[in-house]
Amino acid sequence: MELITNPTVVIKKTANRKYISYKSTFSHQGELLKVNAKKSGIYTSVLHKIIEQLDCCLELYKRVLLVRFDLHQGIYTKNNERMTKFKKRLFKRLKKLYGTKDIGYVWVREHEKAKAQHYHWALWIDGDKVRHSKRVLSIVKAVWADMSGHVPTILNPYYFIDNAEQRAEAIYRVSYLAKARGKAARPNQTKDYSTSRINLH
Repeated sequence: MELITNPTVVIKKTANRKYISYKSTFSHQGELLKVNAKKSGIYTSVLHKIIEQLDCCLELYKRVLLVRFDLHQGIYTKNNERMTKFKKRLFKRLKKLYGTKDIGYVWVREHEKAKAQHYHWALWIDGDKVRHSKRVLSIVKAVWADMSGHVPTILNPYYFIDNAEQRAEAIYRVSYLAKARGKAARPNQTKDYSTSRINLH
């Protein structure tokens, strides 16, 4: 996938002070990338944070395995405490299995017509220690099943990133998580997304 050198991204200010871009390109620190902004547009603040954290892991590990999955649940919850518990349990098992310290991630909360909200996830981990998504996803499913949830099957759920083209393709894929649609149906004090906080400094 080629980087796009098209000019400016059109943005729109929303009531909650987030900006929505409807263009197919996105500028991050001077770099223009293809993004999936169809129909609902994407929140630029969310995508900036996702790319920042992915790049931090690429600085740490040089190559990264990015894994996409979704979490469905049968009950509605006002807060995201289940995500906190899920992440803690999942990362404990992954770190013990692979001996890796830092795991990058993003999750977004969405709620549309179903009775309960669902969550889109992406995590990225040391690509020298983890070369395929199969075992990671089996652990994801086991942890979420223990919490009475369901993990649907996603086609092409992982990217092995060790060059600029693969990074651009992965960013296009995860830009979907920053879409505006589905993120408004939540209490005001409840977050609609969360990312890792890896800091290289």
